Amino acid sequence: MNETFELADLVPVLPEVVLAVGAMALLMLGAFRAIDDYAQMLGVDPHIVRDDDEAQARVEAEQQAAAQAAEAEQMKTMAQGAQALGQTPVQQGSSTALDAMASQLSGVA
Repeated sequence: MNETFELADLVPVLPEVVLAVGAMALLMLGAFRAIDDYAQMLGVDPHIVRDDDEAQARVEAEQQAAAQAAEAEQMKTMAQGAQALGQTPVQQGSSTALDAMASQLSGVA
């Protein structure tokens, strides 16, 4: 499958993509160790550089926050969709699309 996407299509997921790629780079490249070595080479006070565990915890917290933000956005979109269905008349305006869906689902159960 060879799909192409416009940049505008990808904007909603860019934060997650950046965080995922960044986290993968940290894991693959040993970025924490590289930063530690570079800081030591420059003579940076080691007390101002976070240790690997703390840095990893911050990366994970950022990933979790991004996932929660994406989930909140998805929930907002779903609520807007439900609201639109609730305002869409069907059957000559005697009910809404949401009513029709609900009745179909109750018939299935």
